[in-house]
Amino acid sequence: MQHNALNQFIINSTRRTATLQLKAEKNDAFPWDAPVHVERLFSESGVKSNRLAVIAVPNPESGFVPREVGSYVKGDALLSNVDAVRATENALEKCGFEFTREVRLVRDGGGMEVTYTIHNYPITVGHSTGKPQIKLRNSYDNVWKFCGSFWVLMLVCLNGLFTLKSVECLTQKHSGKLNIGFMAERLMSLMDNGCQSIKSFEKLMDYPIADEIVAANVFGNIARISKGAVSKRNASEMLTYYLNPDDAERGLNHSLWRAYMAGTRMVRDLATVRPTVANEVNSWLGQIFGLVVDKGNGHFGDSRYLTSTPAKGYDLLEIDIQVM
Repeated sequence: MQHNALNQFIINSTRRTATLQLKAEKNDAFPWDAPVHVERLFSESGVKSNRLAVIAVPNPESGFVPREVGSYVKGDALLSNVDAVRATENALEKCGFEFTREVRLVRDGGGMEVTYTIHNYPITVGHSTGKPQIKLRNSYDNVWKFCGSFWVLMLVCLNGLFTLKSVECLTQKHSGKLNIGFMAERLMSLMDNGCQSIKSFEKLMDYPIADEIVAANVFGNIARISKGAVSKRNASEMLTYYLNPDDAERGLNHSLWRAYMAGTRMVRDLATVRPTVANEVNSWLGQIFGLVVDKGNGHFGDSRYLTSTPAKGYDLLEIDIQVM
């Protein structure tokens, strides 16, 4: 019965909406480096509020008009995107890193994410070479703290691997200015620990996937463990990618490592149309597969937690027959 369901899944996968055909997420071209200032907020009846609005005022030549990008309570520190990027890049240079950056805004300018790809610090994961990446986040809408996380860009397949290593605070407490030396120490520590962490993902090669049905279990359980953060549709797409490996994956043994590669390849394509969703999905993939690598996490560290038959509602083969 399961093999019939698998065959039906493979047939249906040719008709399923491809990731790259999704409607693209709106791209906010608002300048990330627009100067900001704060203004007191008042109620409609004129009552003074204890909150301050963050107003971004781009250069008139940009064609954009000023907009409110966030708010905060008086007394909180406001860190501008420009100051955050300038200080971070000074710290990266202090570490001796050669890098390029990619900036994107989310939530109408309320949040900024900068991806720094480090070019002179190569790392080998499995049989492939990668480049470390540091993703910097800053926000005016209080959704994100000023923080950095560690990723690796795999050069063979251009997949992005996420580790559990992150630095939530790159600033010294009670300091009105960013301390470049302090930030450099934190970023170097993040780099060293992140490289060690991602190397440990090689252990995923030691966990075989017996057949395509077990692979379906893996991706169904990813949707289950993430509580829908990785949607069933996304999990089904990952299974489709696993069943149709690219050249880099074709030479790999059937293991959790290959499943991770297929998952991140799907996320790579998803990021071209839905970068915000892709970022969240990739973080969940890193965390879930990381739990298998880190055996100190109780039953989550048991590979059977991923390879066993998923709970009802997360069996991708049943879902494919009934829904897709």
